[in-house]
Amino acid sequence: MKTALKLAACLALALSLAACGDAKLDTADAQAFTASIQQMYDSTQGKEREDFLKYFFIAMNGRSDLITMSVLSSDEIARLNSFFNVIQSRKRPEDLAALNGMTVGQVIELGRGLKVTYLEGRLQELQREMDQLKVPADFYSGYSEQLERVELVPLAVAEPSAGEDGKTAEAKVTVTVKNGSDMNVTALRRPDGSVPWQVEISLGESRVRVPVPDAGFEGPDGKPAFPVAAGQEAALTIKADVSSADWPFPPEIPLSAAFPEGIEACLDGCDKVAESQDSHRRLQELERHHALLTRELAETRA
Repeated sequence: MKTALKLAACLALALSLAACGDAKLDTADAQAFTASIQQMYDSTQGKEREDFLKYFFIAMNGRSDLITMSVLSSDEIARLNSFFNVIQSRKRPEDLAALNGMTVGQVIELGRGLKVTYLEGRLQELQREMDQLKVPADFYSGYSEQLERVELVPLAVAEPSAGEDGKTAEAKVTVTVKNGSDMNVTALRRPDGSVPWQVEISLGESRVRVPVPDAGFEGPDGKPAFPVAAGQEAALTIKADVSSADWPFPPEIPLSAAFPEGIEACLDGCDKVAESQDSHRRLQELERHHALLTRELAETRA
């Protein structure tokens, strides 16, 4: 009895295996196509079924640039008639015939191979673009590191001047530039490069912003302010003349002047910073994308 049961079990297993082996793609027409895919799906389980669903659309399209297409789900198989009509219209008869008779394993390998080809090509494209961006991006990184080694120490001084109408004042704002970088400081400006900028002068509760041209800086003893050489220190002064009929300067009320916020040193090559900063950001994006695709390629090959 036990022997008969064992024989029956072996026969059932053999029939099951034979059925699995018979599961092949049929591209004769839409109905046969859908039925064969259902049979192929039913013959798989575990990792093989997962891979079959993952690579089915890629293999059927035969195009490695369509790897973003959705993974086939089991409840979609019955509705693949329209998909068959699509691939039938896109493919030559001989290409469609080449798919006919494919096993589950062959569909998986075809789809996996197309995806690997796509990922390898995309990684090469990314690498070429990254190589082109590396020089300008490296300039920005180096420039930023150098800029951190420059210190601006503002010292605000305002002196009322003796105008004939008693309504004139001269504001002097001094800033000490401590250049600890390996580059020359060629200007002081806002990060966006805008000039002229302004000195803010206060009179009690009132404030006025006085435009100061970029050439308004003077170095020690009236010498040119720039450049401040690498490793050097210099006290630079801005002078702003303020005059207004509606803004008198009583001598008993002291004036004060403030060094503007958001001013930074401009080093050699600062005109390239904006462009190199864009390159730096783009390079970082590409590096993240490259890492993701590299990981996906390794998982696909596994």
